[in-house]
Amino acid sequence: MKIKTITPRFFLFISLLFSLITVNAQTTVYSNDFNIAENPLTSAGNPGTPAMTWTNVTTGAGTVRTGNFPSGTSNYALQITNNTSTAGRTYTYGGLSTFSDPFQATLSSNTNYIIWTLNMRIYRSSTSVGFDVTNGYGSAVVLCADGSNFLTANGYAVTLMRGTDKNTVRLVKFTGGLSANANLTTIIGPSAESTSYTDYYSVKVIYTPATNKWQLFSRIDGTSIVDPESGTLTQVGTETVDETYTNTAMSYFGFLFNHQTTTGPYYTCFDNFKVVATPNITTDLHVGSQIRGIVKPISGGFSVSAENANVKVYDTTGKLLNNKQVNGTLDFSCASKGLYVIQIKTTTGVDAIKYVVK
Repeated sequence: MKIKTITPRFFLFISLLFSLITVNAQTTVYSNDFNIAENPLTSAGNPGTPAMTWTNVTTGAGTVRTGNFPSGTSNYALQITNNTSTAGRTYTYGGLSTFSDPFQATLSSNTNYIIWTLNMRIYRSSTSVGFDVTNGYGSAVVLCADGSNFLTANGYAVTLMRGTDKNTVRLVKFTGGLSANANLTTIIGPSAESTSYTDYYSVKVIYTPATNKWQLFSRIDGTSIVDPESGTLTQVGTETVDETYTNTAMSYFGFLFNHQTTTGPYYTCFDNFKVVATPNITTDLHVGSQIRGIVKPISGGFSVSAENANVKVYDTTGKLLNNKQVNGTLDFSCASKGLYVIQIKTTTGVDAIKYVVK
């Protein structure tokens, strides 16, 4: 058996890293997979973690429930369904005050990245033109709003509605409620367009309080619900600054369906909703003049975003675990919990980052 020797240079490298501040793992401040059948949705059946009080609202006899989605599977998801004789908007909301520490309802007051992950889908075999009263079908995950009336409040949301033909996701801010397309301003998007009108999307949104920058990631999952924290999502557009409501105290979050009078019934689905707070991940040791990459948490490991970089991952014994070329974002899975050393090398220099997987 060949035994790898830890060189004095690498030992010094590891020692320097241990002497720096350890990067803490992410904290889940709220999650809900809606995996209990309920009609209608109640706080007792699907409260989430921490336990959430849900309030269901409809202006058009729509319903909010959980059921088997995709049909025929054992998976349950949140479903909002239209009424075939009455147009309107139907939504459910919960209080941000229930989220665990260290989440702050005034987004800019957070000292951590805030990351939302979720699945969403509209089940309707034609285009969904949005949130207008006439001929409108649109789905929204309200990340945060300054009031419980989503038809008059201000805030941020992820929407699912028409792109050129079929559906796309967007990160938007809304002023005066999700009651008209004119009230929405796109921050990032649209994403790649779905291949059918009824595709599921996996979505991730990242907010950076220090800079008021937002990022949007998406993946088209077809007819299946796929955990948005698994695999790879593609960044939509570029990181974008928006601080319109980041200094405003937010109160509520939730899920909304704008629906018209049609044959139907038509519905929108949501699943695997999760919000985490994760410390700002900075480069601890630099060789060169700039940061080469960004490391962020994923389930069971981390992702590295870099341009034309060689990325090596070591354990604390100096064993090389992974050696990849990265141009964009690449996920790294870790076989066990603990401290890892990530070396990011470009033509202009090298960064070394230590990261704890818990």
